[in-house]
Amino acid sequence: MAYKGHENMFQHEELVGSSWIGAYSALCFSCGHVAYGQLDMLRYRLYSGWIPGILLHHLILLICFTLALHRNVTINYLIFTLLCEVLPCSFQSLLSMNYHPISIASFRLPKGIQI
Repeated sequence: MAYKGHENMFQHEELVGSSWIGAYSALCFSCGHVAYGQLDMLRYRLYSGWIPGILLHHLILLICFTLALHRNVTINYLIFTLLCEVLPCSFQSLLSMNYHPISIASFRLPKGIQI
């Protein structure tokens, strides 16, 4: 596929009908990541309630991702929505972290390891 430039990157035809470089692989990875997260939540009961929203959310993502991969449509759109979902969570976790720099004086190596 030839590079078309970024000026039409977010046009409807580009988001629905074609695939950016690496988008198919990224969506495959994301699909596996969501499936593993769903399995992990079910296995260790990391949810609350009878029909937890997080399990429904992951199920809808899995259905959308696998259908898009199978039919080879809307891959760019799903990558875009995945970025829109992940970036606010990342920024929120960065903002809520307490930054405590580790001083060299308080850092000790395990026994037997020397610098």
